[in-house]
Amino acid sequence: MKDLIQKYELTDNEAHDVPFLLKSMQEIEARNGYKADKPHRHEYYTILWTQKGKGTHLIDFESYQMAPNFIFFVSPHQVHQVVAEQGMQGYVLTFSQEFIQLNGISEHFISHLKIFRNSNENPPLEIDEEKAQKLQFFIDEMLQLQIHANEFNYAALGAYLKLFLIECNQSCNLTIDNSNTSLVKGKELVQQFKNLLEVHFSKEHKVQFYAEQMFITAKYLNEVLVKYTSTKAKEFIQDRIILEAKRMIHFSDENNKEIAFALGFEDPAHLSKMFKKCTDMSMTEFRNLPTQF
Repeated sequence: MKDLIQKYELTDNEAHDVPFLLKSMQEIEARNGYKADKPHRHEYYTILWTQKGKGTHLIDFESYQMAPNFIFFVSPHQVHQVVAEQGMQGYVLTFSQEFIQLNGISEHFISHLKIFRNSNENPPLEIDEEKAQKLQFFIDEMLQLQIHANEFNYAALGAYLKLFLIECNQSCNLTIDNSNTSLVKGKELVQQFKNLLEVHFSKEHKVQFYAEQMFITAKYLNEVLVKYTSTKAKEFIQDRIILEAKRMIHFSDENNKEIAFALGFEDPAHLSKMFKKCTDMSMTEFRNLPTQF
């Protein structure tokens, strides 16, 4: 498969691979020759904090307004594009999975944040001036630390990054009552299912598979998902498959049959039927739509 969407690597100004990078939007714009941003994806986490200017942030076929003190959190592999309407000012913070693992930030910590959400759930976090001042302090410290990359500075960067994420997470209006153990357990099961789905969706389409991986019954998995998300496991699976199909339709050179095979369908007609049911249009009709990116 030829992927037509650009995949950005995490590199510094000298094109060296780096695990962490913090740049102003103005620096990035100048580095790219002031060219319009194109749809792209990356293997790393991205945080975009708009401080001045307006624009639109397109993430996996959803459109969000960009405005002062809006912060976006983009997970690895998500397709996104920034369309600036005015001169944008702010910061873009990027870091790899390897960086967080080596600097005291566990995968468990990242997966339980309310800010890095799954597919089709990427509205920005809007912060007030008091919170912005706190976050700016962390940004300023990280800007200084990354000038001289070494083991100790990376450890300090990891600490400031974790504080930055905690501050943002505390501002997120998705509240969880950690005093309710059954609620916390339910939320953990939901997150475990979502993590498994992200790994296996292109090969495993049955609810039973995910339930077995979690050592629970399919019935109980559905009960938990419906209770905490109002969505059944089958719907989650279908939504993730359809999102990837949309990406491949617009951003690869594969035909509908090849896409179906890549997503684990032995009979391409089954994907076509699912796509039509979930989107009210055929894969070919979707292919012919003007891309919003």
